[in-house]
Amino acid sequence: MRGKVGLAMAAAEARDSHDPAPPCTLVPLLPLLAYATAGDAANGFLNGWDIATLQRWTLIYLGLSSLAFVVVWLVGYLRRPG
Repeated sequence: MRGKVGLAMAAAEARDSHDPAPPCTLVPLLPLLAYATAGDAANGFLNGWDIATLQRWTLIYLGLSSLAFVVVWLVGYLRRPG
């Protein structure tokens, strides 16, 4: 294609193919979720924590984050004009 339409399409294609954002990776988080020793893997420990401790802290985190979500939602609802 030649002319203005062809140049506009080529420019749009070049613009769309460029991704300025770097890819998001989880590589920095992997050491946090790794087994500390080979014995931990055999005993079912994740990073030195037994499963019961991991479950308890996960539930505490989920409970607190849910509570924070509800509080933010309610504050926004109550501050809504009208």
